[in-house]
Amino acid sequence: MNLPLEPWLRKGGRGAYINLDGSGINTSYIAIDCYVVEIAAGGCLNFEHYLYDEILYVLKGNGAATVWTPESKKQTFEWQEGSLFTIPLNAPHQLFNGEGNQPAVLLGFSFAPTMINLLHNEDFIFKNAFRFTDRYRGEDDYFQGQPKILDKNWLDTNFIRDVRAFAADKQALASRVASQMSPRWFISKWAVTPCPCTSWDFPSGLTPKRTATSQARIF
Repeated sequence: MNLPLEPWLRKGGRGAYINLDGSGINTSYIAIDCYVVEIAAGGCLNFEHYLYDEILYVLKGNGAATVWTPESKKQTFEWQEGSLFTIPLNAPHQLFNGEGNQPAVLLGFSFAPTMINLLHNEDFIFKNAFRFTDRYRGEDDYFQGQPKILDKNWLDTNFIRDVRAFAADKQALASRVASQMSPRWFISKWAVTPCPCTSWDFPSGLTPKRTATSQARIF
């Protein structure tokens, strides 16, 4: 890894923001930025919840995530290199490194810039107790990684154990939904297609090919 990381007090690990060149703000006033976070060997990040959606991709290592609501029991699922999953909107959660001899590294994408720019109140974003039960109520199958078929080429899922294998199986998935088109999938109300995730050159570094001019802003 050649991206410099610095201590990140809020998350409890080391990290860096990555400003995606050209991500900007579109006509819907939605700005997407990303970050890299490192979980120390055998360690964990701080407990968090926040008022924006987030997708996490595991660049290195394996571990577990625990997610819950005040009204539900804690749910824990395991992730590995190549996993792609979401943190439900404002749901309390914590990430753990499952390896005791090396750090885990994750790449996160979120709407944090949009929410921060719109609200200008960090307490409202990071200390808000409201629960979006229409998004997540602690369902037992929420993180089981079994996609639900919404239409002939749309799937709904919140966890993909290995997105690289998922892309390799897209022909089989297409057969399941009786379509010759590449299936698309939703990640926790985000519309995402397999193409961007499989075309980015994650193994060679932390900057996707399509954003080669990205700049890292260190904490």
